[in-house]
Amino acid sequence: MTIHKEGTATISLVALVVGLLNIANFSYLYPISAIAAWAVFIVLLGFFLFIVSFFRS
Repeated sequence: MTIHKEGTATISLVALVVGLLNIANFSYLYPISAIAAWAVFIVLLGFFLFIVSFFRS
């Protein structure tokens, strides 16, 4: 699988945003509800994988 060259900037930006959201998620939501924190993590991971698969050649 190769990534289209125009998608690298978008994938990098989405990776940064998803990473920051996951850090905030596990910092603030995990002490309150571990199940909710893992659910948010799974949704964000699915979103990131969708973006990566969108830009594959």
